[in-house]
Amino acid sequence: TDTKDIFLSETYVHHPIFLSGRKAFYGWPYFGWSMGYPSSARDAMYKKLFEEKNPTELLRLLNGNKIKYVVFDESIRNGSLKNSLNEAVFDANFQKVFVDKENKYASTIIYKVSNSATPDKALSQ
Repeated sequence: TDTKDIFLSETYVHHPIFLSGRKAFYGWPYFGWSMGYPSSARDAMYKKLFEEKNPTELLRLLNGNKIKYVVFDESIRNGSLKNSLNEAVFDANFQKVFVDKENKYASTIIYKVSNSATPDKALSQ
């Protein structure tokens, strides 16, 4: 991935993706909040991005926030959004670029966000 690519993931402080120099859409909320940034707006968008069920709207929101990759792992799957998580939408509509089949990284799956108008897997491959 490009060093400028933005990842949507759990709000980690330390994660191998970010230790390699990649950017997070929403990191640990305390850091932004304590510096006076409008973290409540980012928190609401973060939640929407992981809950939106309409694939076209989801793609619009992801591209509008310049997110290139979305990460699902056990922390996301078992966290506060577990009852409304939209992983099935990603699975049906977005290209998988990494799958942790051996469970070395908490069953991580990374999806690539297409720049196309529709979130069709065929368009992003």
